[in-house]
Amino acid sequence: MGRRKRVAVIFAVFVVAAFGPGPDSKLHAQADTEGLEGVWAGTITHNGQATTFGLRFEVVHEDSARVHLYMPEIGFRDVFAGTAHVSDSRIVLGSWMGEWDPNDERVRGLVPAAVLPAYEVPFELSR
Repeated sequence: MGRRKRVAVIFAVFVVAAFGPGPDSKLHAQADTEGLEGVWAGTITHNGQATTFGLRFEVVHEDSARVHLYMPEIGFRDVFAGTAHVSDSRIVLGSWMGEWDPNDERVRGLVPAAVLPAYEVPFELSR
């Protein structure tokens, strides 16, 4: 296995760990997740390095959606990260929480620490 592929596999393990079950993973308030369905993409930048970053939401219930991760530069295309709970504008997937604003059609958050340790890298995704 080449170095790049090993790095991608290790990164995938960190992504699953970052999006794993967390203390806020069960929200009982319901939200209309229909507008969240689909692909949201943008660019994350850290230390002058830009990387395409995207999330695909697949609605499974009025308050939950499956989340798939895209980072094509490192070979991640449609990597299943888990099922998120959606309440009002909050998207909670394990210990990670993001915000969804259906009015300006943006998904915002920080790249999980398990993916980028020691750095808080914000992202803003749009359709």
